[in-house]
Amino acid sequence: MTLLAPEPTRSTGAPARRPLLSVPLVGKRPRSGSAPAVLPLAAWAHMLDAPVRESARSRAVARFGGVVALLSLLSYLTWRVAATLPEGPGRQAAWLLVGFEALPLLGAVVKLVVTWSIDAPAVGPVRQAPHGMRVAVLVPTYNEPAEVVGPTIAAACALQPAHETWVLDDGDRPWLAALCADLGARYVTRSEHQHAKAGNLNHALDLMATEEAAGGLPIDLVAVLDCDHVPLPAFLTAMLGYFEDDRIALVQGPQTYFNGGAFDDDGYTGEQGQFFNVQLAARARAGAGTFWCGSTSVLRVAALREVGGVAQETVIEDMHTTLKLQRLGWRTAYHHQTLAVGLAPATPSSTSCSAAAGGWARCRSWSASGCGAGSGG
Repeated sequence: MTLLAPEPTRSTGAPARRPLLSVPLVGKRPRSGSAPAVLPLAAWAHMLDAPVRESARSRAVARFGGVVALLSLLSYLTWRVAATLPEGPGRQAAWLLVGFEALPLLGAVVKLVVTWSIDAPAVGPVRQAPHGMRVAVLVPTYNEPAEVVGPTIAAACALQPAHETWVLDDGDRPWLAALCADLGARYVTRSEHQHAKAGNLNHALDLMATEEAAGGLPIDLVAVLDCDHVPLPAFLTAMLGYFEDDRIALVQGPQTYFNGGAFDDDGYTGEQGQFFNVQLAARARAGAGTFWCGSTSVLRVAALREVGGVAQETVIEDMHTTLKLQRLGWRTAYHHQTLAVGLAPATPSSTSCSAAAGGWARCRSWSASGCGAGSGG
């Protein structure tokens, strides 16, 4: 059976891609003489290749729609002022209402300008980390079962170029220590389990600093993967090239999910599709910088140390850490390519939604069976 993808648009958040897959599906066979069923690909499958430019059709439709929406709002406000304002004592109250109705105008202008182009600048893949930097892949975890965390650890250990894989276990599980030994990962735990995922990551950073002070080789870059995000082979080679720039502190990739049936599953990108495939790409194009989204990311250790490690003051440690980095002049980058696939939460009760800057809701998994209370999301 051939899987064909609908033409991507900004509404789905996926850039135009060439056809990728022709896959036989195991299951019910079509009736004799009937045409084979055609299923759409998930959006992340269109981004397995290196980033490409948005299609001309998608760009034209998006820009036309944005301009029409802005002109429609201006026309409405003009009509309100010219034809609906009453005379007499109620006029001031009417102006106040018009002012409230005009508030979306500023947001519409900003969004139109920022999303005018979503072609995020991209750096080509590399075979080695720049400047001989040493890399560690960190996998924070708390109480996830082996079938969740095992594939992530195995895939992380197999990544190129040469690196270390650290599994940060806040659950103190002997079976996980044994699994790490079998797969070639370093097992790390801590005596006090405070500040959830942020505290877990900071403990690893402190351990690196201690070993470096004792004469060990320094770790220059850390990649962070949620325990249910399985990295693809290009994860490191696609992202390390950005660190040729000494002022880059963070490279973030999109978070994508391979399982169907999640509560926010729309059959294509899910609820986060517009955030990762439109907003962050547009911010990168505009030079506004991206946010750290907690997983599928690589960070410079020196930058993290300069801001005191991962922020522990709030539950949105990734956003808070990004603001600290940018305040000190560090730059962030966004690589718009599928580099890992994760497990999406099945129900709203297993998800914590926090408001991300720009007005978009970014949902993060905090379920008991997937990167939960101890490891973050």
